[in-house]
Amino acid sequence: MICTSILQVVKVDPSIKVKVIIAEIQALHNYKLLIERPGRKKKAIEQIYGNWEKSYDQLPQWFLVMQTFALGTKIQMETIPAYHENSLINGIRIFHRLFWAFIPCISAFKFCKPIVQVDETWLYDKYK
Repeated sequence: MICTSILQVVKVDPSIKVKVIIAEIQALHNYKLLIERPGRKKKAIEQIYGNWEKSYDQLPQWFLVMQTFALGTKIQMETIPAYHENSLINGIRIFHRLFWAFIPCISAFKFCKPIVQVDETWLYDKYK
């Protein structure tokens, strides 16, 4: 029952804080979770959206679809070798960065002012 409630709350807002989930459970069921078990929110997100590994494995299919239905789309994904305790893991590569641009953006770029500003986006949690 609690897991179903957590699933519904996370489905509405996947970025919800664990403290808010605990408050929602208390409001809905008049039951206070004293300690939130690690991973309940993560399990709910995986149940709704799938896990990170499967999503990563689906990236090439998504790129193919983008290039098929949005002709002219440019896509480049880079990976780097995986290491564990300073030794290379054979055959395993991990995501490094991804770039894509749709043809209307590429065509319109020539009308932009000649200045480019780059901001950084960081990955947190499991994939730092």
